[in-house]
Amino acid sequence: MKRLFFCLVLCLLLSSLSIKAQNPCVVMPQQLKTGGTATITYDPSLTILKGQTDIEGVYYLWKNYSWEAYDMNLSKKDGKLTTTIQLPGDAALLAWKFYTADTVDVGGDQFMYGYYILDKNGNNMPGANLGWGFLRGETTQDLAGIPSISNLGWKKINNQVVKMWINNELRYHPEESPNVNWFAAKALMRDSIPVSKDLIRENIRKELQFETIKGLNFKFTEEQLLKAYDVAENLLGDTVLMDTLKLMIKDRFKGGEFDREEALKQIWESTLHQKNPKDLTDSNKAFAKFLKKYPDEKFRDSYVQWDMFNHWYAGNFRALTYDDIMKRNDYSTLLEYLPHTPYSYLGTYFWHCVMIPYERGDVKPGFIYPIAQKIRAEIMGRDRTKADKVWSPNEWEEKKYSDYLMHWLDYAKILNDVNKSQEALALCDTLSQYYGVANADFNHFYMTMLEKGGRSSNEILTNIKAAVNKNTASPEMLAYLKNDYVKSHNGEQGYEAYLQNLKSASQMEAQKAQVLKKLIKTPAKPFAFDKLEGGRIDMAKDLKGKIVVIDLWATWCGPCKAAMPGMQMAVNKYKNDKSIQFLFLSTMEQDKNFIAKIKEFIKQKGYNFQVVLDEPNKESGLRDLAYATWGKTFQSSGIPWKLIFDKEGNVRWMSTGYFGSPSALCDEISYVIDYLESEK
Repeated sequence: MKRLFFCLVLCLLLSSLSIKAQNPCVVMPQQLKTGGTATITYDPSLTILKGQTDIEGVYYLWKNYSWEAYDMNLSKKDGKLTTTIQLPGDAALLAWKFYTADTVDVGGDQFMYGYYILDKNGNNMPGANLGWGFLRGETTQDLAGIPSISNLGWKKINNQVVKMWINNELRYHPEESPNVNWFAAKALMRDSIPVSKDLIRENIRKELQFETIKGLNFKFTEEQLLKAYDVAENLLGDTVLMDTLKLMIKDRFKGGEFDREEALKQIWESTLHQKNPKDLTDSNKAFAKFLKKYPDEKFRDSYVQWDMFNHWYAGNFRALTYDDIMKRNDYSTLLEYLPHTPYSYLGTYFWHCVMIPYERGDVKPGFIYPIAQKIRAEIMGRDRTKADKVWSPNEWEEKKYSDYLMHWLDYAKILNDVNKSQEALALCDTLSQYYGVANADFNHFYMTMLEKGGRSSNEILTNIKAAVNKNTASPEMLAYLKNDYVKSHNGEQGYEAYLQNLKSASQMEAQKAQVLKKLIKTPAKPFAFDKLEGGRIDMAKDLKGKIVVIDLWATWCGPCKAAMPGMQMAVNKYKNDKSIQFLFLSTMEQDKNFIAKIKEFIKQKGYNFQVVLDEPNKESGLRDLAYATWGKTFQSSGIPWKLIFDKEGNVRWMSTGYFGSPSALCDEISYVIDYLESEK
């Protein structure tokens, strides 16, 4: 089979009655040849993008056993979109997609947009059959697929068919075995494709003789040998084969990728991975020397860099930088090595070194700002490496926001804290394109920035109403909405009905059903607790006959504190109902001054909570007796943990964690309380 078409190319020539309306319609030349061009004409009126205007396209070339993405330069005429693509000499497959902000067209349920690229003799290019099979396979897209389209659109082929494409590749291009076997072995490691380990071992041994075959003109690359070593070590466990490959690699590629990995591993094991390293000065010097000998720019696209190497690199980096930060609050090593850090770890360092200390209040915004600024600049300035080229240049820039939404929200908060509110607002304007109104924390901060930036009340109210509709509003947003309603209606009359009408009725019903589905009826031991302000409260005596809502929390627990605005909404809602009691149970505190910290926190936030202290626990040495006892009863752990007791003292509902929306949390608590109050 010299060529194979993957898409319908005759749809404009056939009666439109025979084509489903949602199936794409593309016109392509009869065949594509290496070194030539491909002109794609796309008619969105016959696709799922019908009626859309801001359509963009990305095309993908499978070359040298990996995909690389490019943005299309589209021209429009008579409602159709056209682009011309130059086909490089090493490309074996062409695939593409068209998309808008919220819809992607990759073809139909039976096919995808794609073509084989033929060599000058009209034959499939090396690697084409393998690339096609792995792209379409049920479980192989992550090995040789396109992340942005692999989970969309067309019908996948099963792994037996993928095996057929592997065999086709080796039948027509047996010299490609050093490249093909790695993919097959990787799939085998995950039990995706049944291939004999003995066959793989034998193939590797045969491959090592390829250079001796006359007329083949074959020379191993270091990547090919490294991939064979990867298989020998991680799949076959063949130490003899590993030694053979290691000798070949080290002899032929001095100062290459294998040497680089061994050097890093040696630094880690000899100095950094000690139980109690006294001084990291020698390690720091060794790492600096390593970076000079193995410069980043030489290894940006290396195989071990993107597939198996970052562990040692990150281990060394973290040990050096985190030690300085934790022991001396010194970020200089972090900043020094930042340009050398693998891109995939930059977000982790921002999280560990900026977000956690900032959110806990361990650092002043003015101190952490320049550090956050430099890590962010490093992320935003990074170009794609080999592993990242499955994303087009435009998509890559988009990912720098979409992959780091929580990071940049914290960065915007830091900007605001250091009196850079206009920068914070501009960043929030960008983040809003990705968040929408799905995240209550962002919604609240964005409203604050819109107000501070002098934006119109109409813009602010539009955002608030959209958030209310999705049930992702904060108390402050609802207060703003209510204040506007009172002004425009000369009073509060009708406000509650107005508020309920803004919400999605179907979403609210679904949420209510989900909450009530979790109802239980389990007896739990009642406790007496010390109250924060003094005195005691006994659940069995003082709260008998009441519905009791208990929120277990701690001052060191970020999600616990993040959930409190929603709990305050619930407290306010039932403040006049004497049959309801809320208790905010402080547990597992380890700071000797935790009572003072609790008082400071509650005062600072203005919460009117009934805070109580967990009972002392002889086993743990902490005040966590109720938490530990109830944890055993319900086989549960972790805070925030909310328990709702009915009037007979049974736990009827519980929830662990916080899912980000104050208004949704208040509704959850309300659904359970209202249900229990209605029981007879």
